[in-house]
Amino acid sequence: MKKAVFKSKGLIGIILGALLIIGCLQITGLKAAGRINPNTPITITAKIAENDQSIFAQEFDGKLQIRLYKIADIGETGKATVEAGFEDIDLRILDQNPSPDDIIDNIVAVAEPIAKDMEDYTTIEINRGAGESEKTVTMPDGAGIYLYVPQPAADRRYTYTFTSYILYAPTSTYIMTGQGSDQWQYDVEFTIKSEAEQAYGDLAITKTLDTFNKSLGKASFVYKVTATLDNEVVLNNVYSIDFDKAGSKTRTIKDIPASAVVTVEEIYTGASYEAVGNEIVSGLVIKPGDTVTANFENDYNGNLISGGISAENQFTVDENGNIIWTDKDGNPKEQLHMEPAETFR
Repeated sequence: MKKAVFKSKGLIGIILGALLIIGCLQITGLKAAGRINPNTPITITAKIAENDQSIFAQEFDGKLQIRLYKIADIGETGKATVEAGFEDIDLRILDQNPSPDDIIDNIVAVAEPIAKDMEDYTTIEINRGAGESEKTVTMPDGAGIYLYVPQPAADRRYTYTFTSYILYAPTSTYIMTGQGSDQWQYDVEFTIKSEAEQAYGDLAITKTLDTFNKSLGKASFVYKVTATLDNEVVLNNVYSIDFDKAGSKTRTIKDIPASAVVTVEEIYTGASYEAVGNEIVSGLVIKPGDTVTANFENDYNGNLISGGISAENQFTVDENGNIIWTDKDGNPKEQLHMEPAETFR
């Protein structure tokens, strides 16, 4: 089953500010008026854009955490000095009018693996469930170049990943745009950009056979599985479980889209076995990275008719595994594909 990926448009939007910043940043100083006031608090705001139409912006109702790591200190004159632990970063790339890819390859890609193992960071948390679209924190470590790393998130249907990047704090209109005022601005912000990927979960069909008549040979049980998502059928298939003794077996169908609603129907039990309890389990909701279970139970009914699929002409199976079946009243049903029993555990 193909996994869909949904990407937010406008990656340049997330890096434009940083790109323009870097275009004006020199390792030996900055094109801005006056010295940086070390006593002025610096704030950083993470925002989800008001016009963001991404799946994350429209659907996610959990908490998003963004970690801020100071990778370089900025002195009063604007000179940048790499922080301890980030010595592998070569800031000279910033003097070379770098492209966004240059910055990602030479700074972000180097800094992020280092930062992953560090405990010294500042966290911004945006609670989407409470209607928050932005959050501001005061940076305890003052002026610097900061790496921001939004943490992966998930909900009942999607997994979300985000673009990590860098920002300069404080900044100025001139640094951000290449024109306008060069007065220092100590309140800095950036916009979150996301990618959403459909999450998947599994369905387990657990069959318990209370009594097995060995003289009748293999007993086969067949299940039709239907899954719908947004009123569309995303899975419509037939699966079999074979028994050569009494006991329980489980067959797992993997990679069903999360939030899909599943119905499992036992459509074949053979002539010598009958259901104990339900023959249909419906309303199962697939959970991301988890397994939901449909339980069925059968018992020997005293008949002496072999229970394999070939014993009853309810099924015609071709060499490719395609199956045409009739229901218990003899009505022909649609052609489906039956997965071989060997794939279950």
